[in-house]
Amino acid sequence: MWKRLLFASVLTGAVSAPLHGQSTAPAASPSAAASLPPLTCTPETDPSAPLTVKAADPCSIVYSVQRAGYRATILRDTVGDPKIQSAAAGSRFSILFYGCTDHKKCQSIEFTVGYITKTKPTVEKINEWNRSKRFGKAYIDDEKDPHIDYDIVLGDEGFPHETFSAGLERWTTVMAEFQSFVGW
Repeated sequence: MWKRLLFASVLTGAVSAPLHGQSTAPAASPSAAASLPPLTCTPETDPSAPLTVKAADPCSIVYSVQRAGYRATILRDTVGDPKIQSAAAGSRFSILFYGCTDHKKCQSIEFTVGYITKTKPTVEKINEWNRSKRFGKAYIDDEKDPHIDYDIVLGDEGFPHETFSAGLERWTTVMAEFQSFVGW
């Protein structure tokens, strides 16, 4: 069963791609997320109020992403943990949640995206990225498509919106640089 899905974009639209090493076969049983209520965030009442961004409060991440000028949709991944979908640099990406207890009280997040490219990058090319770039962990999936992840540990205290927003802007820069690097 898939732990999570990455979203890869192509010029004609977006498609889903499983993580490296995961099966593309349909799940034999309903996903854990199907038995949980959907996640929703009420509209933010005062976007000028101070905001602390915490993985334990997925709506705070939705609000922060929206305050930074990006769209954000909250969902559940296939195991029931929160997941946020957004877009930047002409590509959709996901924000996945980790260190969750009963699908709540998460401790960290991961920005993630995969790309379907005409020319598949080699392991050497991806290693070049990982050696020369400080931000963004790159890898190749089973279909030889390039992916990049960017992790942030928010912990119990979280970050002020301004700090989180700086990390989000770093992520969008990494995405754009990686797209160019892999020829997307």
